[in-house]
Amino acid sequence: MVKVIQGTVSPGFGGLELVIIEFHEWLINHKIESYVIAVEGTPLEKNLLRRGFRQSTISIPNIKQNEIRDWRLRLDGEDVAFLFHRHQGLKQLMFVKPKAKVSAMSHTFYDVKKRDLWHRFVFSKVDQWVALTPLHRDNLVETTGAPLEKICVIPNGVNLNKFEPHFKPIPNKDVAVKIGIVARVDRQKGQEIAIRALKKLVDEKSRRWTLHLFGEDTPSETPIRPQLASLAAELGIADNVIFEGFQENVGEKIQNLDLIWMPSYKETFGRCIIEGMASGIPVIASNAGGVPDIIQPKKNGLLFETKNPDDLFEKTLSLINDPVLFSAIQKQARFDVEQRYNVDEIWSRLFECISPGNIKIT
Repeated sequence: MVKVIQGTVSPGFGGLELVIIEFHEWLINHKIESYVIAVEGTPLEKNLLRRGFRQSTISIPNIKQNEIRDWRLRLDGEDVAFLFHRHQGLKQLMFVKPKAKVSAMSHTFYDVKKRDLWHRFVFSKVDQWVALTPLHRDNLVETTGAPLEKICVIPNGVNLNKFEPHFKPIPNKDVAVKIGIVARVDRQKGQEIAIRALKKLVDEKSRRWTLHLFGEDTPSETPIRPQLASLAAELGIADNVIFEGFQENVGEKIQNLDLIWMPSYKETFGRCIIEGMASGIPVIASNAGGVPDIIQPKKNGLLFETKNPDDLFEKTLSLINDPVLFSAIQKQARFDVEQRYNVDEIWSRLFECISPGNIKIT
């Protein structure tokens, strides 16, 4: 049977790390031998250990490439599937091509071409690429030179049992509209744009509004939460912006929301989008990265121009004043998630894609 080893050198915690953990858990539940190589002390390692995956977590101190290489050599074999998340983890393959099938799952759009001699050499070790959307696949082809025939397009998935729809109607005008953003508190995630759009909604005075920010500052980067709190105070809406912090059971928390915003400046996929769609909560997202592959405007959500708070304000106000469109988006979004993003089907496709011989789970 195939043995799967996932690896990343990521120091943070977000969608990438959740993919690793959830796929690892799915593999183990399906009786497939699975390991995760994680950097010691990172949120990923801590989460794996806290969830009981001590025996299947390989902890590497301080991103030591030689230790990653040594573990890879110990685990290597023709029945092994290596899945690297982010291309940085491929460095230790530079001089030895393993017997195992090597797959690389990209989680970002590249802004610059990576076709220099070093990148071409490292990428030549990859047997299979995984992109999250068709637009993401096209970006990989253009920037890395990855052969089209070596790219599987497999999106993130959502657990339909954890994110159940309630199809809440638009709140009465005497009740605050609750908007949520589920993301790291990070400059690239667009919380500043959201606060500026919220100011316009509050000033419009037809309704009351609150913005709930779920997430923590990005590890190893300068915290921006204090700056966002200062901005909200400066704009006179400090009481309307609630910093909720990281939430373990985010599916339960977002059930209380009326809308979800996804204002990222760059977003390869945005799992909060499909989580909101699954929950029957209309999503208004920036038209960045691969998001237009997920949201069809006025069908299963709305798109606004990236970095444009005026457009976010206008799209939000128009939707909250259109109960027919609001209800139609709720129902179509849930239907689309059921058809396209059922997590069990997604993990089955990913396992088939990365497995030697493309083995299927039956």
